[in-house]
Amino acid sequence: MEAMPLDIWIEAQNPPVYEEIVEYRANGNTFGDPVDGEGGANIRGSAIRETAFSLAAQTALAWRYEKLLEFTKSQEGTLDRIASFAPFVVDQHMLLPSITEIRDRFELSPDDQQLRTVEIQYRVDEPPRAISVPPTWRDYLWREYSYPEAPHPKLLPRSSAEAEIWEEAVEEGWRSGLEQAHFSWTNNLNELVQDIRGRVTYRILESRGIVERPVMVGSEPEMTTGSDGRVVNAGDTVYSVAVPMSFKSQDSWGALWVSDDAMQRSPAFGHESFLALEPDESRVGDQSMPVFGEVE
Repeated sequence: MEAMPLDIWIEAQNPPVYEEIVEYRANGNTFGDPVDGEGGANIRGSAIRETAFSLAAQTALAWRYEKLLEFTKSQEGTLDRIASFAPFVVDQHMLLPSITEIRDRFELSPDDQQLRTVEIQYRVDEPPRAISVPPTWRDYLWREYSYPEAPHPKLLPRSSAEAEIWEEAVEEGWRSGLEQAHFSWTNNLNELVQDIRGRVTYRILESRGIVERPVMVGSEPEMTTGSDGRVVNAGDTVYSVAVPMSFKSQDSWGALWVSDDAMQRSPAFGHESFLALEPDESRVGDQSMPVFGEVE
């Protein structure tokens, strides 16, 4: 059975926190003149609208991203397997570079008198770097948004006209917060996919003799002391990228354009299922969410 799109599932929950915000009303003293039934174009009406929108937007952001994290954590085992950076760590502490492949690139001169075509281009998005531990999907997707504090009682609606303003602003703010959470999670996922894909591309280029692999070396372990003499370090080793990544001469390159059969024989790095999760750029901004698995 195909899984329900995540955003539909979330919005169908009709969370109590939303209903609680909608039903907020003033008790006791308030400030400003009461809002009339003409739309409340006064200072108090504007303050109520701004308060309701901000409260709903921040609450929706925190609530929806919390639900997204719950769903993501339910796929934790799969993500640990397919979104691992461990295969891209060499020389103990060096994360290999990320490279983007661009095909059929066209560039026009400023005066439109010349056209430059490039069949294939490789761009280094992230150079090799030193790390203590490999990154994980949690570094990309794990975010926590705090719920806002309750608004000041004087900024809550006290009449039917003010309640109408409040409820309308809550609805708008809630939708805005849901969209912000959606874009935040999707953008974080896009970044994770791109960083994995870029390193898979590097590995393929390395296997075809297109790039020169970078090298990290460590210094000889030694004993060092702090500047004030109160700290001593035994086995102090400094790791650094001694040889940067570079592109080899084209004479040593393997085939750039390969058949489907050749692609099947290319080295496999165990990330095919992860790359299938990459969001379609033509759908950025729509309400469908990537589906990691199936529900019974």
